[in-house]
Amino acid sequence: MMKFANTGISTSRCDADKVARDFNGGRLPKYAELDKFKMEDNYSGTFWGKEWAAKGVLIEKGKDLVDKGSSVLIPYGDIEKANKALIESGKAGIVGVKGVLFLIDPEACTLKNGLDVLENPKITVVENAVLEMGGKGMADPETKIAIHAAEMVLDSLPVSQIRWNYIGDGIWPLVRGDKYLLGNYGRLYVVSYGRPSYRFRVLSVTEDKKD
Repeated sequence: MMKFANTGISTSRCDADKVARDFNGGRLPKYAELDKFKMEDNYSGTFWGKEWAAKGVLIEKGKDLVDKGSSVLIPYGDIEKANKALIESGKAGIVGVKGVLFLIDPEACTLKNGLDVLENPKITVVENAVLEMGGKGMADPETKIAIHAAEMVLDSLPVSQIRWNYIGDGIWPLVRGDKYLLGNYGRLYVVSYGRPSYRFRVLSVTEDKKD
Protein backbone atom coordinates (compact mmCIF):
# COMPACT_ATOMS: atom_id res chain seq x y z
CA MET A 1 0.00 0.00 0.00
CA MET A 2 1.32 3.42 -0.97
CA LYS A 3 1.69 6.01 1.78
CA PHE A 4 2.20 9.76 1.36
CA ALA A 5 4.10 11.80 3.92
CA ASN A 6 4.28 15.58 3.85
CA THR A 7 7.86 16.41 4.77
CA GLY A 8 6.96 20.02 5.60
CA ILE A 9 10.01 21.10 3.60
CA SER A 10 10.08 23.40 0.56
CA THR A 11 13.10 23.20 -1.71
CA SER A 12 14.31 23.24 -5.31
CA ARG A 13 13.39 20.39 -7.65
CA CYS A 14 16.81 18.73 -7.77
CA ASP A 15 17.15 18.86 -3.98
CA ALA A 16 13.64 17.44 -3.54
CA ASP A 17 14.72 13.87 -4.34
CA LYS A 18 17.20 13.88 -1.45
CA VAL A 19 14.68 15.48 0.92
CA ALA A 20 12.15 12.71 0.24
CA ARG A 21 14.80 10.01 0.59
CA ASP A 22 16.26 11.40 3.82
CA PHE A 23 12.85 12.00 5.41
CA ASN A 24 11.70 8.38 5.61
CA GLY A 25 13.58 6.44 2.97
CA GLY A 26 10.94 7.32 0.41
CA ARG A 27 10.90 8.99 -2.99
CA LEU A 28 9.11 11.77 -4.81
CA PRO A 29 5.69 10.75 -6.12
CA LYS A 30 5.31 10.09 -9.81
CA TYR A 31 2.96 12.63 -11.31
CA ALA A 32 0.02 10.19 -11.51
CA GLU A 33 0.55 9.39 -7.82
CA LEU A 34 0.67 13.09 -6.96
CA ASP A 35 -2.55 13.51 -8.94
CA LYS A 36 -4.17 10.80 -6.79
CA PHE A 37 -2.99 12.51 -3.60
CA LYS A 38 -4.31 15.92 -4.65
CA MET A 39 -7.66 14.52 -5.79
CA GLU A 40 -8.19 12.66 -2.51
CA ASP A 41 -6.68 15.20 -0.13
CA ASN A 42 -6.79 18.81 -1.29
CA TYR A 43 -4.02 19.85 1.08
CA SER A 44 -3.15 23.51 0.73
CA GLY A 45 0.18 23.60 -1.00
CA THR A 46 2.06 23.08 -4.23
CA PHE A 47 4.18 19.93 -4.48
CA TRP A 48 6.87 18.62 -6.80
CA GLY A 49 6.18 15.60 -8.98
CA LYS A 50 9.01 13.26 -9.98
CA GLU A 51 8.77 13.74 -13.72
CA TRP A 52 9.68 16.66 -15.95
CA ALA A 53 7.62 17.60 -19.01
CA ALA A 54 9.18 18.29 -22.41
CA LYS A 55 7.16 20.10 -25.07
CA GLY A 56 8.15 21.77 -28.33
CA VAL A 57 11.73 20.47 -28.18
CA LEU A 58 13.68 18.89 -31.02
CA ILE A 59 16.20 16.18 -30.20
CA GLU A 60 18.95 16.13 -32.79
CA LYS A 61 20.79 12.88 -33.35
CA GLY A 62 24.11 12.82 -31.51
CA LYS A 63 23.51 16.07 -29.57
CA ASP A 64 22.74 16.61 -25.90
CA LEU A 65 19.31 18.13 -25.34
CA VAL A 66 19.77 21.53 -23.70
CA ASP A 67 16.99 23.90 -22.70
CA LYS A 68 18.56 27.30 -22.04
CA GLY A 69 15.31 28.64 -20.63
CA SER A 70 15.18 26.18 -17.75
CA SER A 71 18.94 25.46 -17.66
CA VAL A 72 18.35 21.73 -18.09
CA LEU A 73 20.51 19.22 -19.96
CA ILE A 74 19.87 15.58 -20.88
CA PRO A 75 22.93 13.74 -22.21
CA TYR A 76 22.35 12.31 -25.69
CA GLY A 77 23.66 8.91 -24.65
CA ASP A 78 20.86 8.68 -22.07
CA ILE A 79 18.30 9.89 -24.61
CA GLU A 80 19.46 7.25 -27.07
CA LYS A 81 18.91 4.49 -24.51
CA ALA A 82 15.44 5.79 -23.64
CA ASN A 83 14.58 6.19 -27.32
CA LYS A 84 15.65 2.60 -28.02
CA ALA A 85 13.45 1.38 -25.15
CA LEU A 86 10.46 3.22 -26.63
CA ILE A 87 10.99 1.68 -30.06
CA GLU A 88 11.52 -1.82 -28.66
CA SER A 89 8.21 -1.50 -26.78
CA GLY A 90 6.46 -0.82 -30.08
CA LYS A 91 6.11 2.93 -29.63
CA ALA A 92 7.37 5.77 -31.80
CA GLY A 93 10.77 7.25 -30.99
CA ILE A 94 11.39 10.88 -30.08
CA VAL A 95 14.71 11.62 -31.81
CA GLY A 96 14.20 14.07 -34.67
CA VAL A 97 10.50 14.47 -33.86
CA LYS A 98 8.83 17.72 -32.84
CA GLY A 99 5.28 18.40 -31.75
CA VAL A 100 5.05 15.73 -29.06
CA LEU A 101 4.82 15.99 -25.30
CA PHE A 102 6.80 13.52 -23.24
CA LEU A 103 7.54 12.98 -19.57
CA ILE A 104 11.08 12.50 -18.29
CA ASP A 105 11.63 10.44 -15.15
CA PRO A 106 15.34 10.79 -14.32
CA GLU A 107 17.29 8.43 -12.13
CA ALA A 108 19.14 11.45 -10.76
CA CYS A 109 19.26 15.22 -11.11
CA THR A 110 22.66 16.84 -10.60
CA LEU A 111 23.99 20.35 -11.03
CA LYS A 112 26.93 20.54 -13.45
CA ASN A 113 28.36 23.72 -14.96
CA GLY A 114 25.26 25.70 -14.08
CA LEU A 115 22.87 23.16 -15.64
CA ASP A 116 20.49 20.68 -14.02
CA VAL A 117 21.47 17.38 -15.66
CA LEU A 118 18.76 14.73 -15.85
CA GLU A 119 20.56 11.41 -15.83
CA ASN A 120 19.45 8.01 -17.16
CA PRO A 121 15.81 8.99 -17.66
CA LYS A 122 12.82 6.87 -18.50
CA ILE A 123 10.66 8.58 -21.12
CA THR A 124 6.91 8.34 -21.56
CA VAL A 125 5.30 9.90 -24.63
CA VAL A 126 1.85 11.29 -23.86
CA GLU A 127 -0.09 10.46 -27.00
CA ASN A 128 -2.75 12.93 -28.16
CA ALA A 129 -1.69 15.41 -25.45
CA VAL A 130 -3.24 18.85 -25.30
CA LEU A 131 -0.37 21.16 -26.28
CA GLU A 132 -2.06 24.55 -25.93
CA MET A 133 -1.17 26.49 -22.78
CA GLY A 134 -4.22 26.25 -20.53
CA GLY A 135 -5.85 23.70 -22.85
CA LYS A 136 -8.60 21.47 -21.45
CA GLY A 137 -8.78 17.74 -21.93
CA MET A 138 -9.51 14.37 -20.43
CA ALA A 139 -7.12 13.02 -17.80
CA ASP A 140 -4.89 10.42 -19.46
CA PRO A 141 -5.37 7.17 -17.48
CA GLU A 142 -1.62 6.52 -17.21
CA THR A 143 -0.06 9.95 -16.71
CA LYS A 144 -3.02 12.19 -15.72
CA ILE A 145 -1.88 14.74 -18.32
CA ALA A 146 -4.74 16.33 -20.30
CA ILE A 147 -5.33 14.59 -23.63
CA HIS A 148 -7.68 15.47 -26.45
CA ALA A 149 -11.23 14.14 -26.41
CA ALA A 150 -14.36 15.05 -28.34
CA GLU A 151 -16.35 17.92 -26.84
CA MET A 152 -19.30 15.56 -26.33
CA VAL A 153 -17.06 13.24 -24.31
CA LEU A 154 -15.62 16.07 -22.22
CA ASP A 155 -19.11 17.37 -21.48
CA SER A 156 -20.16 13.95 -20.22
CA LEU A 157 -17.21 13.50 -17.84
CA PRO A 158 -17.29 14.41 -14.15
CA VAL A 159 -15.01 17.33 -13.34
CA SER A 160 -12.69 14.94 -11.47
CA GLN A 161 -11.71 13.42 -14.84
CA ILE A 162 -10.92 16.75 -16.50
CA ARG A 163 -7.47 18.36 -16.54
CA TRP A 164 -6.04 21.60 -17.89
CA ASN A 165 -2.44 21.62 -19.16
CA TYR A 166 -0.35 24.60 -18.17
CA ILE A 167 2.83 23.19 -19.70
CA GLY A 168 5.37 25.56 -21.21
CA ASP A 169 7.63 24.94 -24.20
CA GLY A 170 10.96 23.47 -23.18
CA ILE A 171 11.82 21.13 -20.30
CA TRP A 172 10.24 21.99 -16.95
CA PRO A 173 9.56 20.08 -13.74
CA LEU A 174 5.97 19.11 -13.02
CA VAL A 175 4.17 20.45 -9.97
CA ARG A 176 0.64 20.18 -8.64
CA GLY A 177 -1.10 22.85 -6.62
CA ASP A 178 -4.57 23.69 -5.41
CA LYS A 179 -7.01 26.58 -5.68
CA TYR A 180 -4.42 29.00 -4.29
CA LEU A 181 -2.11 28.40 -7.25
CA LEU A 182 -4.35 29.08 -10.26
CA GLY A 183 -7.91 29.58 -9.04
CA ASN A 184 -10.79 27.38 -7.92
CA TYR A 185 -9.88 24.46 -10.19
CA GLY A 186 -6.17 24.65 -9.38
CA ARG A 187 -5.92 21.09 -8.16
CA LEU A 188 -6.99 19.94 -11.65
CA TYR A 189 -4.28 21.95 -13.41
CA VAL A 190 -1.17 20.18 -14.73
CA VAL A 191 1.56 22.77 -14.21
CA SER A 192 5.01 22.71 -15.77
CA TYR A 193 6.53 26.08 -16.55
CA GLY A 194 8.34 27.14 -13.36
CA ARG A 195 12.09 27.11 -12.92
CA PRO A 196 13.69 24.11 -11.18
CA SER A 197 15.18 26.53 -8.64
CA TYR A 198 11.71 27.48 -7.34
CA ARG A 199 10.96 26.15 -3.89
CA PHE A 200 7.89 23.93 -3.66
CA ARG A 201 6.82 21.43 -1.06
CA VAL A 202 8.05 17.85 -0.95
CA LEU A 203 5.96 14.72 -0.51
CA SER A 204 7.65 11.42 0.23
CA VAL A 205 6.11 8.17 -0.98
CA THR A 206 6.73 4.80 0.65
CA GLU A 207 5.16 1.41 0.01
CA ASP A 208 4.49 -1.30 2.54
CA LYS A 209 6.49 -4.42 1.77
CA LYS A 210 4.54 -7.65 1.81
CA ASP A 211 6.02 -10.65 3.54
